[in-house]
Amino acid sequence: MSNVPQTSLPLFLLTIIIIALALSPACSNELNYQLSSSDPPSTKLTYHGGALLTKQRTINVFLLWYGAFSPKDRATVNDFFASFDPHQGSSGTRITRQEPTVSTWWKAISSYKDKAGNPVPCHR
Repeated sequence: MSNVPQTSLPLFLLTIIIIALALSPACSNELNYQLSSSDPPSTKLTYHGGALLTKQRTINVFLLWYGAFSPKDRATVNDFFASFDPHQGSSGTRITRQEPTVSTWWKAISSYKDKAGNPVPCHR
């Protein structure tokens, strides 16, 4: 195998997959627009002034492991999903994770403003 540490390989592959998925719609949108430019524009979503992310809800994520994954590879992916809640361990125990966690990305929501310049109420 090459000189790439095995611990960084799953993270590298995950990064490549995320980038590919992010770029795929962006690259195909222009082609789709050119092919269907005679179609009427799609319905636009309208913000009606309500609060964003106002309820504490959980999303169940179930991982299906297809193929041979080492315990270290599984731990990397499990840690990623567990980091959405910086105080929740994978077994339900309360822990404090080191920054950055995925949940810290949500701090950007506190800077959102509505059309009048007022903070948009949010709930973490």
